[in-house]
Amino acid sequence: MKKGLLPILLLGGILLGNTASAQFTLSGQYRPRTELRNGFKTLKTDDQEVASFTEQRTRLIAGYKAGKIETKFSIQDVRIWGDVGTINKSDNWLSVHEAFAVYMIDSLAKHRLMIGRQELNYDDQRVLGSLDWAAQARSFDALKYMYKHSDSTYQFHAIASFNQDGTVPEPSKLQNSKVGTGGNDYNGGNSGYFNQPLPKASLYLWFNTKLKHGRLGDISFISMSEGYQETPTLVSPLYTVGVTPTIKIGKVKIHSSFYYQAGKVKDTVGISGFLAHIEATYEGSKLKPTIGFDYLSGDDKKTTDKIEGFNPLHGTHHKFYGYMDYFYVGNGHNGGANGLSGGLIDLYAKATIPTGKKSKLATDLHFFMSPTDVVNPADTKATLSSFLGTELDLTWSKQLTETVGLSAGYSQMFHTESLSAVKGKLAIDPSDATQTVDKAVAYQSWAWIMINFTPKFL
Repeated sequence: MKKGLLPILLLGGILLGNTASAQFTLSGQYRPRTELRNGFKTLKTDDQEVASFTEQRTRLIAGYKAGKIETKFSIQDVRIWGDVGTINKSDNWLSVHEAFAVYMIDSLAKHRLMIGRQELNYDDQRVLGSLDWAAQARSFDALKYMYKHSDSTYQFHAIASFNQDGTVPEPSKLQNSKVGTGGNDYNGGNSGYFNQPLPKASLYLWFNTKLKHGRLGDISFISMSEGYQETPTLVSPLYTVGVTPTIKIGKVKIHSSFYYQAGKVKDTVGISGFLAHIEATYEGSKLKPTIGFDYLSGDDKKTTDKIEGFNPLHGTHHKFYGYMDYFYVGNGHNGGANGLSGGLIDLYAKATIPTGKKSKLATDLHFFMSPTDVVNPADTKATLSSFLGTELDLTWSKQLTETVGLSAGYSQMFHTESLSAVKGKLAIDPSDATQTVDKAVAYQSWAWIMINFTPKFL
């Protein structure tokens, strides 16, 4: 036997010996997406150029299981092609997406404890989701307790977190700062309610139970208690409670949800908002036609001094309110001069068309309306139509191999004068102060193509 083979054989023997008691996995993801933005997130005007770029997510994911322990470590690099020069020593694009450990408290794994940075995906992700469409996605630093009944009839989760921004060096008292943090960049006037940072502290409780072992559907309940630091001595509470039932009646699936929000801003302004959703899908057809309705309350300051606009918080909003992200995705849409959320009514229809082996075309059609008055800039006492516009979303996808997927999409927004008003693109005509001029171009669109590689290294 050659001497060089002995270490290799010894290492192989160790790995094989450990296989029975432990499992190690190593996988990756390469996901470049090229976009052509001609009115994405807000209405484009004549003086703005069409934006085109390629953004890529690269991940390396390691997992380990042994006995009662399970761990996951995911690092990612998210960049726009061209951000870093061709001769570059280092950059700041590498980050940790997930890094957690799970401990099985009992031998049947009915009780589990997860600690570390992790994704939180609950129900349809309307208020708590991982935002996977975005290249950077979303994850939380949290402690999570999980209980699952032996036959999976019901399960319960409790998630707690306590956050510091890390900008104040020790031994000074650490405080959470709103500067440079994420959240929904959603105009909130002086209250800042729709531009929240990470909560200083949070406690989420979730319970799900199946109906007739899932044959009739299921129902979930969620309670979200969060505290947002306004000043070094003031933490404002925000409470969100919701119920999400899914009912199966023959070949029709009815999915709905209702959320109510309460709390205070700066200990003086009350919060009272809600979200209501219902949709029906006919699963007896390959097209799976779906019709649905969403209502997110808005604030017009006419009936109460409370903030009545619903904040969908940490939801995956790209899934619901049009793929062009005009609403609730890092941007605001005012209901008028008051600067608070105008809310949203979304009536939509969807269908999926098979286009070949392992390929399909998803079609979504949205009709957007405002539940609150849209103010006319030329006459603040007058209001415009509540109809904001129509959006058409087309998404084609094909699984090329087990680890390679290709997808492409095209979306177009047919906006109205009212959408121009809430997006700040409707201006008073300087030649006639009683009239307005729409600065937005008539043709608003967004196109993209993406390939997703998910190799399994080990």
